[in-house]
Amino acid sequence: MEAAGTITLTRVKFELEVQTLLEALSYVINFQAEDGLGISKHCVASSPNDTKGLIHWERQTTQDGTLFLVHPTEIRTLDTCAHQVGSKKSTEKDLLCIEDDLYDVSIDQEDEGIVAQPQQSEVNSHDECTEWFFSIVFSDTWLVPVLFFRVQRMDGTPCLRQDILSYCNNNDDVKDSWEFISQEEHPITGEPSFFLHPCQTSARLAKLQNNNSNPDANDSAVVPGTLLLSWLSMILPAVQSRISSVNFSRTHHHLLQLAANDNNR
Repeated sequence: MEAAGTITLTRVKFELEVQTLLEALSYVINFQAEDGLGISKHCVASSPNDTKGLIHWERQTTQDGTLFLVHPTEIRTLDTCAHQVGSKKSTEKDLLCIEDDLYDVSIDQEDEGIVAQPQQSEVNSHDECTEWFFSIVFSDTWLVPVLFFRVQRMDGTPCLRQDILSYCNNNDDVKDSWEFISQEEHPITGEPSFFLHPCQTSARLAKLQNNNSNPDANDSAVVPGTLLLSWLSMILPAVQSRISSVNFSRTHHHLLQLAANDNNR
């Protein structure tokens, strides 16, 4: 049962959202290809504001039938830091929320893995290409989709948490950013992954739907695919990506067309 001011999904509804949204995104991608504006699946972003948008989602199913989405690898330029032993430590309390005891992260312990805001003289930073692996998994606990992502250098070594948090929080367009970037084993692959904690997702989805409501228009809240599209547009800026306004408009319009066609059958 939904609490007041929240929106949640069932797994069945999530799977319907996925199926319908992927059909609409496929239409948009094909439309771009016909116009000569095709976007490569393996996107390359030379700067945080140069990402091409995560729209090439692919459906995958585990052996037990669990549905989830994956995105082709994105190559992004990341300002990484080589932290020296003995650097000054500070906390990531305002940036990081770790809930899994597996990682045993304490903001007070002297751990090179939680360096934040080190002294300038002790840091050697440089830009390098990194691989970003995104996936979307339905949470049976929170009843909402969750965005997971893993980041590594081109040689396969994982990037420091500080570098990822610095990159994800370097977005002037996101004033009300997601406060909780957590880390735990991916529920499908078992790999250590970052994820945007879903504790505020249902309330923010409800607020977004209320802000976009139009009494003179069709109720898009009941149109399959529109909720997942709204969720993507809401959370992608937190990882320095976005669905462009043109792509959002085209996708949303096609979702309405699909719903109208179903109603006319």
